[in-house]
Amino acid sequence: FAARNPRLGTRERRRAALIAATIGQSILARRARAVAAEKKALFDDLRRILIAYLEPMLDAPSSAPLVEIAGASPAKPAERRSTKAPSKSVSRSVSKSTK
Repeated sequence: FAARNPRLGTRERRRAALIAATIGQSILARRARAVAAEKKALFDDLRRILIAYLEPMLDAPSSAPLVEIAGASPAKPAERRSTKAPSKSVSRSVSKSTK
């Protein structure tokens, strides 16, 4: 998190990591008990929730967006904060953003 936004304090980084992990564990536990038809939808919901929560705090001016829509050019900061959910072809641009 410090690499994505150096201005974010240690306490805020730890809290964000705790919240993201707790949300992830909760939804993944539910997904493990879900019927096959619900599993992908729960995973997609988890991705949208974590992006919506983490992107504003990790979106330092010089950093890349947390997600990129396949085939699209990087969005301007105002466009990235859209209320629309990301498309199903979302991929992570940074795999080590939690370190």
